[in-house]
Amino acid sequence: MNEKLFKMPLYVNDFIASTMVMSAAERGAYISLLCHAWIDDGLTSDKAKLARLAGCDRIDLKVALERFYLDESGRYRHKRMEEVRNEVMEKRNKLTKAGKKGAEARWKPHSDGISDRKVNRNAIAMPVKVKDKVSNTTITPTTLSVPERIGLENGLKLISEEIKTILAKAGRNACGEVISWGNDDDPETLRSLRSREREIKQQLMGFSPREREEPINQGMAELASGIADEMRL
Repeated sequence: MNEKLFKMPLYVNDFIASTMVMSAAERGAYISLLCHAWIDDGLTSDKAKLARLAGCDRIDLKVALERFYLDESGRYRHKRMEEVRNEVMEKRNKLTKAGKKGAEARWKPHSDGISDRKVNRNAIAMPVKVKDKVSNTTITPTTLSVPERIGLENGLKLISEEIKTILAKAGRNACGEVISWGNDDDPETLRSLRSREREIKQQLMGFSPREREEPINQGMAELASGIADEMRL
C-alpha cells in the first residue's frame, strides 16, 4: 500500500475483551505493535526491532506477536486490522471520487463558457511573470453579460474553496513546506484547479470596465486591481 493512514479506528470493547488475559506489559506491547502495523502497513519480521518498537522484552513480545501472522512478503500482519484497513480505504476512495465529481460539476459550466466564447480580433498581449520567466499571454477584451460575469465570479470563489480544502489536508514540515497530501491525486487536482482559476481571472480581466453592464462589488474590484498589479511586474 502506497498511502499511509494516520487515523486508526479502535474498537474499544473488542480490544478490552481480547486482552483481558494479558499482563499490563503484554497489553502495552500489543497496542504499540498495532499502531506501528497500521501506520507502516504491517511489521518487520526482525524481532529485535519489534522489541524496540514495542518497548518490551522478548518474552512480552512473543505473547503480543501471537495475535499476528506472517504474510507472503515476510511481514507481520493482524487479520482484523487488515479488514478494517480495507474498509477505510474503500470509503476514502468513494469520498475522493464523489469530491472529484462535485468539483467538476461546480466549475465545468464556467470553463465551458470560457472555451466557447469567440476570440476578439483586438487581442492585447501583456507580459506575465511566472517563476522568474516572462511570457506573453493574450488577454481578449470581451463583453460579458451580468449573468456571465456573476457566474465566473462565483466559479472563482468555489475553486478557491476547493484549493484551500486540499491545502488544509496537506502535511507540512517546520518550514511550512508540503511533505504529504491527504490523497495521492491531490497534487494533480490542485494543478487543474489553479489552471482553471487562472483562466477565469484572465477572462474577468480581459474586458474594458466601460463594457460592464454594472460595477462589481468592492471585494472583487480590489482582487482585480491586485491581479493587474502583479501582471505589470
